[in-house]
Amino acid sequence: MEHIPFENKYEITKALMRRWSQRSRQKVARHWPLFLLMMTVLYGVIAVLSLFAVLIYGDQNMLYPAILSLLLLSFSLARPYISSGREFKRLLQLSGETRLDRTIHFGDKLTVTTGNSTLTFSYGQIRFVDETDESFRLWIDGALAFIMVYKNSFTVGDTGAFSTFIKEKCAESEMLWSKRELYRKVLKRILPRMIIGAFMIIFLLIYVWISAFHPNTIAQVVNRRWNYEIQVICSAELPNGAVAFGYDGADRIYGILFGKRGNHYSYIDAHSYSITSINDTNRAGGWLFESQEGLLPYSGGEGKVVYGVADAGWWNNAVTESEKEKYTTSPFQCADADYVLYYRLIDGEVI
Repeated sequence: MEHIPFENKYEITKALMRRWSQRSRQKVARHWPLFLLMMTVLYGVIAVLSLFAVLIYGDQNMLYPAILSLLLLSFSLARPYISSGREFKRLLQLSGETRLDRTIHFGDKLTVTTGNSTLTFSYGQIRFVDETDESFRLWIDGALAFIMVYKNSFTVGDTGAFSTFIKEKCAESEMLWSKRELYRKVLKRILPRMIIGAFMIIFLLIYVWISAFHPNTIAQVVNRRWNYEIQVICSAELPNGAVAFGYDGADRIYGILFGKRGNHYSYIDAHSYSITSINDTNRAGGWLFESQEGLLPYSGGEGKVVYGVADAGWWNNAVTESEKEKYTTSPFQCADADYVLYYRLIDGEVI
C-alpha cells in the first residue's frame, strides 16, 4: 500500500473560488487590482457625466454611453461572482455531489480528488510554489492554474514538514519557473482583457468629451435625427431655445424647435408641410399661409413660431410690403425652383 505522508482536506465554496481568482491576479499581476478599480471608477464617472448631459442638456445621444457604461460597470462589479459561480456549478456537475469536498494526497504522485472527480499529477509538473501565511499554491505546467493547499487543513502531516517536502520534490525538476517568468505568463493571459478594457475607457471618454463638452450645433442635431435627409435653410435663436427650417429636397418644408441649455441644442418638436400645398393655398386664397398648429409652444418661452413658404416670384409680386415686414425671410432652392421661407414668432421675440 502506498505511503501517504501528507493529506490536505477542505470544502470548496463559491466564496472560496472567488478568493482564488482575485488573489491569484493580485499576487501575480500586482497592478491588476488597481487597473480593475480604475476601470470601475471611470465607468461610473462616464455614466454620471452621460446621464448629466441627458438631463441637463437634453442630449438623447448621451443615453448610449450612459447605458454602455452602466452595463460595463455592472459587469465589472459582478464578474468575479459570475465567473466563480459558473466554475463552481461546473465542478458540482462533474462531481455529481451536492457539495464540493477536496482531498489532496501527496504520495508517489500528487492526487487531487474533488467530489467524484480525481486528477493525478507528477511532481515534475509543478512549475512554481507560492507560499503565503495561510496556504501553498502549486502552479501546474500547461493549464497555468494552481492547486491550493491550506496550512490549517492537513489531516496527515503538518505545515513545516510539508514545506520541506514540496521544496525538495520541486528541486528535482529542471523546469521550474522563476517568479518573473510566472508573472510574465499570467500577465500574458490577462493582457488582452486589459487592452479591451483600456480601449473601451478611451472610446467612451472621447465620445463623452465630444458629445457632452463640445458645443453641438443645430445642423448636427438635425443631421443626427434625420440622417442627413434634411437640409437646413436657416435658424434663429429664441428665448431658451432656437428654431430651424429645412427641406427634404423634394416637396416638404420642416419647422423644427430646439431647447438650449448651455452650449447644447436639443430637439423638442417638429412638423412639416407640402411646399406645393402651401403654394396652392397662397395663390388661391390671396393670403399668406401660416402653420396652423404653430411651431410649438416651445419649452422655456412664451409664444409660438408660425411659418410658411412661397414661390419667390409670387412673393415678390403679390405680397405687399407691409405684409412682408411682419416676417423674417430666407430664400432657398428646392427641386430647381426658387422659394422664400417666411416665419414669425407670435407673442414673443425672435432674437
